Amino acid sequence: MKMTTNLWNRAVQSALIAATLTLASPLLAANRTWIFSPGDNLWSSGGNWGGTGPVANADTVQFNDSSVTNLNADLTTVNTVSYAITGMTFGTTTNSMYVITNAITLNGGIGDNSSQLQTINAAIVLTNSTSAKTFAVAPGASLFIGGVIGNYPLAGQNNSLVLAASIQAPNQFSSGAGINYPAMGFVTFNGAAQHAYTNTTTINAGVTLLLDFANLANPVNLINSTNSALTLGGGIYSLKGKSSGTTLQTNNGTLTLNTGGAGVTLNPNGGAGTALTLGNTWTRNAGSTLNVDISAGGNLVAVPATANGVLGYTTVKDATGTGFATTNLANGNIVRYTAA
Repeated sequence: MKMTTNLWNRAVQSALIAATLTLASPLLAANRTWIFSPGDNLWSSGGNWGGTGPVANADTVQFNDSSVTNLNADLTTVNTVSYAITGMTFGTTTNSMYVITNAITLNGGIGDNSSQLQTINAAIVLTNSTSAKTFAVAPGASLFIGGVIGNYPLAGQNNSLVLAASIQAPNQFSSGAGINYPAMGFVTFNGAAQHAYTNTTTINAGVTLLLDFANLANPVNLINSTNSALTLGGGIYSLKGKSSGTTLQTNNGTLTLNTGGAGVTLNPNGGAGTALTLGNTWTRNAGSTLNVDISAGGNLVAVPATANGVLGYTTVKDATGTGFATTNLANGNIVRYTAA
């Protein structure tokens, strides 16, 4: 177990250092460590970081044991320049709990190696960059984020967020404000445990949310929020099945389609099949469409029985063609309409 933990620590540190070298100027970026006996709880107090000055733009911050654990990330600018930290790491001996207030802007990711619950009671703003932001939580660690994980408000985003841990309160990574992807790019859930939360999952235009079941031993409900609502505002909800056995995902909450061309894509990935049950109630708003791609294999998308008939706002791409969607009256599965 110690070898596994050491390997994890080295992997997290290497990822954060690599991100720092890629994203930050070597003249400005630094690794700053919060000391055991700080003078107050403010990030802006240079002495709290061992006398090296307050956190600067593109720095990587580290937290170990400390007598002050209710922290205030009070910096919004550094020398009148808006700042973003490259990475944040909670060490193996970090005591519980760090409550960090005010929004935190990230160029990179977060690594949590602590055996105690760590809390970021603030929104996480992801900057516009081509590198993935990885939230890596070690086995036995716990990380809670109380605010929305969102994007930097600029056009042309090319962000990617990888949740290597699971959203699973109170264990591992959890989100108190739900998951809201307004315009971030590509988001992957690939945890070894189910993600559990009760807030709405919103996927807007320009965002793909991929559920990758590769690391889930029993490939059933990677998102274990069967009664939670799903809103597609032009984004893509994608499933990649486990390479063996049958992969099943159920989202029984209300499915809301907002303006834009939303998509659902299923990929069995060599397994016996991948099935998605999507919504016990569908609500369609003006200007919305849904494109279902089941061309990769014998997958099916199940819908409520009330959706039987031809769905003029939905298309299906299967192995042989693309056309309007209809439903199998016996089981409610979406298929491509082929009648004359």
